[in-house]
Parts: sequence; C-alpha cells; structure tokens
Amino acid sequence: MFGLRAWPTPFARPLAPFIAATVITYLGVAKLQDMAVNSTSFASRGF
Repeated sequence: MFGLRAWPTPFARPLAPFIAATVITYLGVAKLQDMAVNSTSFASRGF
C-alpha cells in the first residue's frame, strides 16, 4: 500500500494487562450477579 510501511508493531503484549483485567472483572461481576440472583432475599421478592 502506498504510504503505509510494514513495521513490526506489537499490539498484543502492551494490551495484555488490560485484557487480563477485563477478564477478571467480567468473571467477578458474573460471580457476584449469580450470587445475588440466587440469594434468598432476591427469591422472596417474587420476581
């Protein structure tokens, strides 16, 4: 392509901490949501 050079630009390694934090946050929120939905106080509301 005209004007673009093929530089070996790393993109996965610099983003690795953010990807790991996203996965940890997603799993943590999913676990908390599952615990909240299965709690007795939520079940007694009759939703």
